[in-house]
Amino acid sequence: MGFLLRLGDSGLYGIAYWFSGVMIPIAILYALFLLGMLGAGDIKLISVIGGFCGVSCCIKVFVFALFAGGILSFFKCIRHGYLLSRLQYFTAYFSDILRGRTIKAYYIRKRDGDAVVIPFSAAIGIGFLAAYGI
Repeated sequence: MGFLLRLGDSGLYGIAYWFSGVMIPIAILYALFLLGMLGAGDIKLISVIGGFCGVSCCIKVFVFALFAGGILSFFKCIRHGYLLSRLQYFTAYFSDILRGRTIKAYYIRKRDGDAVVIPFSAAIGIGFLAAYGI
């Protein structure tokens, strides 16, 4: 739908607008997928948003989604009582990266389980609403 909307709205320029809105988020966020920080479905959702509203809007939505995801994670960690352990893990993870050790996946389902996961699509939805002031 985003493709057809952009094609009808701006012709060939609209196709380039749509393509960049879809592909740039995929290219940028793929690294987060490889590190286990973001799911493929979340990247596809951000990409669809980019196809409709463009790269700059997509970045704005993603920044708001990061804040929303942080807030959702904070409350989930408090609710389940593992805030301190997750903060320690987060600190150790980035400390290892900064010290030049190997980069590893942040989240591994077998090791971490599903309890530490938030539905980031909800954060993306909140980010979209915040970006558009709805």
